[in-house]
Amino acid sequence: MHSQDGQDEEEDMDLFSDNFNVAFVKSLLKLQGQIIHLPNSKEHYDIYLAQKLYPVLVPALEELSKEINRIIENQGVIDSSIRERFNPCIFLSEFLMRNNAKYGTKLEYEALFEEWSHVEKLRRFWHLRRQKLNKHFSQQPYHQSFTFELAETYLKTLDKFLMLEGKLEQNFKIEEHFEEAKGPLSFDRFYEALQKWGMQQKVIDYDTLCQVEKNPAFMAL
Repeated sequence: MHSQDGQDEEEDMDLFSDNFNVAFVKSLLKLQGQIIHLPNSKEHYDIYLAQKLYPVLVPALEELSKEINRIIENQGVIDSSIRERFNPCIFLSEFLMRNNAKYGTKLEYEALFEEWSHVEKLRRFWHLRRQKLNKHFSQQPYHQSFTFELAETYLKTLDKFLMLEGKLEQNFKIEEHFEEAKGPLSFDRFYEALQKWGMQQKVIDYDTLCQVEKNPAFMAL
């Protein structure tokens, strides 16, 4: 099973590869401590920032950095009065006004932040509910002798427990996630595959998954 440390190392390696932009976006979305919600909302504060602010703020900071470097490297060419009047805050505010996404501006990071915000919210659901779902698994009569052959039985039970109306049972195919889908199967291996699929799938959205919190049996675990 891949550990969280292993995932962190993989993302750190991406920072030095061709996937730098993706790794950078993922690093900004990485969960730090507890989730903070917007006032009177269940929306995650950092996810909101990633969708509404970061797509324009990140390129603005990049352009500011380039402009500062240009001024430093061309001190003998750029008039001293221009250098003295340069104000980073004004530069940033002007960039933000010129590139307001509300007025149709398409930004380099916009699609990346939208995509990975979606993935990160799904990852958080499965990561933060793992303990409760492990308890639910341990209540099944076959939990001490769980096998691939029993996986479909548990998926049906889990689908009902999560109030997903068959979407999990019908779309998560256990055999597609293991080279050899037979014999003993630990909860950890099962859940790792489920979480990986759950982050990437497009069938069940985050709000639908969170409906499970209306299930008294889930909240009692």
